Amino acid sequence: KNFPTMSSIHDMSSIFDRKFDRFCLEILLQIHYNMKCLIIDSVFMDRILHVADYPNLI
Repeated sequence: KNFPTMSSIHDMSSIFDRKFDRFCLEILLQIHYNMKCLIIDSVFMDRILHVADYPNLI
């Protein structure tokens, strides 16, 4: 059977963290002012809401 190793799980987590950081720091900072609705998983809420102000969220 092909079970993931702790190393491969850590590598996948690291890749996800880098992509999520890019999303937060590059993409959200460009579009935050125009966002009117944001549907996110509670796991990510704190991190996303601390990136920028979202004045148009309802």
